[in-house]
Amino acid sequence: MQKMKSKHISAICGAALVVATGGGALAAGAQIGVLGLYKAEDAQVFSIDTAQLNALGCTIRHTGIIGAAQGSIELEQPNQFVLLACGESLFDDPEKRSQIEGLAGAAQGLAVLEGELTDFPGAKRDSALSQRQYILKIGYYNNRDVDARDQQLGALTKQAESLPDAYATQSFIGVNHASGLARPDEVVVLYYDSPDAGERFRKNNKGLMAKIGAFNKTHLNQSVYYVGQITQ
Repeated sequence: MQKMKSKHISAICGAALVVATGGGALAAGAQIGVLGLYKAEDAQVFSIDTAQLNALGCTIRHTGIIGAAQGSIELEQPNQFVLLACGESLFDDPEKRSQIEGLAGAAQGLAVLEGELTDFPGAKRDSALSQRQYILKIGYYNNRDVDARDQQLGALTKQAESLPDAYATQSFIGVNHASGLARPDEVVVLYYDSPDAGERFRKNNKGLMAKIGAFNKTHLNQSVYYVGQITQ
């Protein structure tokens, strides 16, 4: 997958505007989301140790290939990812925590992010999973004006969701624990129904893209958007 131009990728962050949160304590009984980021010599070869995964009390939401990135955080660029839903925190158990990085076999474990998982019902669409363009946003908020940030989030989200070819925000992780990098505030998982739909959305909504770019500049210290395809 070719690297997307910054003016195009900036539009993608609109789907990440659905929720903004810090890393507070997890609610009792909450489902835990875990994002593992990996680098392999061949990104197409991706195998998960399912026996090890079952022992950790987790199920696979998605595995996939990362083909492009926009933005910069203090992490080497991964080319594979796995998204898990777990019954309890893996970071609370040193033995479980030590197993996460090795889930992807020979792939090098770069980072693991964990926190309370929120799923959005509006993300259920008829588009084929294999045809979607998936985006993983990792963001660090500066928290300088939280009230203004929340107001702008709501306005941008409302504007974006009514437009043709709009993305779907699938899930959100309010990050509480991290290894391999400084703990970010959030992981947002979103998708376009196809790469072509994403291109049309970005081309036809330049005003919204400009607003989103301004939002990022004002409220984010760092962020990265990993663009990829689901393999499972």
